[in-house]
Amino acid sequence: MIIPYLGKVAIFLATFFAVLTAIAYLLAWRGRKSLARWGRRFFYASTGSIFTAAFCLLYSILTHNFQVAYVYNYSSTDLPLYYLIATFWGGQEGTYLLWIFYAAILGLILLKRSGKFENGNFFFLSLFLLSVLVILIKRSPFALLSNVPIQGAGLNPLLQNYWMTIHPLVMFVGFAATVIPFVFALSALARREYDSWVAYVFPWGILSFISLGAALVMGGFWAYETLGWGGYWGWDPVENSSLIPWFFSAGLIHTLIIHKKKGALKRTGFLLAILAFLAVVYGTFLTRSGILGDFSVHSFLDLGINSYLISSVILFGLLGGGILLYRSKEIKGQTTATDWFSREFLVFGNILGFVLSGFLVLLGMSSPLITRWFGTPASVQTAFYNISITPIAIIVTFFLALFPALTWGSNSKENFWKNIKIPLALAVLASLIIVLMMVRQPLFIIFTSLATFAFFSNARIVWQKLRNGKVAGAFLAHAGMALLFIGVIFSNAYESRTRISLAPGLPQDALGYTFTYQGKDAASPQGKTPHKILVQKGSHSFVAAPKQFFSAYNQGIMRTPYIKRYWNRDLYIAPIEEVDPSVTEQVFNLQKGKESVVKGYTFKFIEFQVSPHQQEANQEVAAILEVTTGRETQKISPKVVADGRGFRQEPARFNHDRALVYIENVQADQGEVTLRVVGQSANTDEIPQLGFAIEVSVKPFINLFWGGSILVVLGGTISLRKRWKDLSLQKNAKIIQQESKTEPVPEKVPF
Repeated sequence: MIIPYLGKVAIFLATFFAVLTAIAYLLAWRGRKSLARWGRRFFYASTGSIFTAAFCLLYSILTHNFQVAYVYNYSSTDLPLYYLIATFWGGQEGTYLLWIFYAAILGLILLKRSGKFENGNFFFLSLFLLSVLVILIKRSPFALLSNVPIQGAGLNPLLQNYWMTIHPLVMFVGFAATVIPFVFALSALARREYDSWVAYVFPWGILSFISLGAALVMGGFWAYETLGWGGYWGWDPVENSSLIPWFFSAGLIHTLIIHKKKGALKRTGFLLAILAFLAVVYGTFLTRSGILGDFSVHSFLDLGINSYLISSVILFGLLGGGILLYRSKEIKGQTTATDWFSREFLVFGNILGFVLSGFLVLLGMSSPLITRWFGTPASVQTAFYNISITPIAIIVTFFLALFPALTWGSNSKENFWKNIKIPLALAVLASLIIVLMMVRQPLFIIFTSLATFAFFSNARIVWQKLRNGKVAGAFLAHAGMALLFIGVIFSNAYESRTRISLAPGLPQDALGYTFTYQGKDAASPQGKTPHKILVQKGSHSFVAAPKQFFSAYNQGIMRTPYIKRYWNRDLYIAPIEEVDPSVTEQVFNLQKGKESVVKGYTFKFIEFQVSPHQQEANQEVAAILEVTTGRETQKISPKVVADGRGFRQEPARFNHDRALVYIENVQADQGEVTLRVVGQSANTDEIPQLGFAIEVSVKPFINLFWGGSILVVLGGTISLRKRWKDLSLQKNAKIIQQESKTEPVPEKVPF
């Protein structure tokens, strides 16, 4: 029982030493240089205390000490070791501890890489650590229950996925990494070092970019293969709280490139370093304050720490904004490039795109908070994000395509054309093939063509560098981004989706596949019941096994989709519910000339019949069907009518008016109709077997999204390695050595 008390003491000690660290470094910063040594010692002590607290929590989890409320709430004895470890960050208190654990590790690395910025860096870093440690004192992960439960409540089944052991770890590296550019920016502003900070902060900006980017992709894949709604991105506020700092981090590293190459955008670099961190702090407040409880499936409950979270947002906002405004007039830089025929202009355009995207997503995410001030809280629809972000993405893609063909400074049209003609020709050819295959909407044709152009344009540079034994990280990331955009376009805009109700043993056609429900399989040890569905397409067949189970933790039915992956598409089968075919309505797809047995009736789709019309606003489409009940066959014609009042369905009655059939959807180009049957089954005296309702979707070229995401992270990692090498071993190593031999310039700290 001593371990939880040791953990509590460790958090108090970490707070105490963080205060001493801040005081020592502030005094050293203001001239008492000998105190910097004490500042380092206090920081080591604070970091050691944080590590001790983390160890105590992990030990309590692994030893099943259920008297610790946090351990009881998120773990149980039946969890495998990897899930047991993952319960460390299963709740809010654990994630706060994980956040400062990573910040402390990065701080230890920063001690060796701060140079003349050490005093300011660790003063501001200590303030951040204090802001989180105060929360952990208020909501301790070591709070004890009055009684010792025999068993814990367990981990939420939705979190019992291998991504739970990876995704949060990567995400909090990204969150912690945004702190470092922030403290560098404030230190540099305080010291009036408006140029030399760039070399120091560049690797940290890339680290936050790739960590947040990797976490976003992991989170998307987790949702895609676990939650069953069929997507990988839903513009949920918790997703957006990671996306916004990623946008600002992307803008930051591109701004630092312009700063380094041309001495321009100096204020913008400071601003984006501050905004990336503030976005993390603000996102933490918004998603953990309980404000978004009605608008986000991921949001956390209010733990009574709202005042602390708001104080953090205000404190760091005033610090960052105040110091930047105070020094702003002194920052002199070169004029941003106005010649569009240059790399500088393209990079500036992309920076603008990243920043604008960040603020648009921030506006949408904050809508419940904003509308609360004017009455009833409300969130924006996902269409807001799609409509506002898509034009920006198209422009960014165009700039990505042109970037490799231009150089820094002046460019000749001859060299530009020489660099661009092969990628452009390949893009035109690929675009023609895509148009012939499936794309029809003009906006998507433009977007796809530009993304294809951008991919080939950047891939050309990557190939050239590889032939010379080098790796072009930035161009690899740009090629990955283009590939990612192509994957997004096809997997979303050209997805096919339908719902069908399967009766046992009776095949149904949908989206070019035939589905036959074969019943339940034996439940797994975790209680998850697979439902066997035979899927056929031509001579190829397999058995899909989407799962459905009751969760005592959530007191509800949980569902896990089945995904069949092909090189050019995914077949996504999401379970909905068990159904009684005799009393429920059933939805099914039927191809021209094919038959399907539904609710005991045999349906055969003969043809579509389109009525002649004088005006486009008055159209009628009928599906001519043959329905066989026992020995009786009759022709029926359900219709869809479009007139001045909109679309309406006109069902057809059959079996002596005991049943109706509606047209749900028409896929004329595929010769397929989606029908809904309502009413009495043909064999009402039989005891029905339960069927299974599923949602089926085909997602074309979704692998391009995942592959492009990997290339973006890989390219960023290569760039990070290069920047670390530049800082440690090459040009900047000389600067650091010179700084260590000279007395620091007296500083005027602006507070």
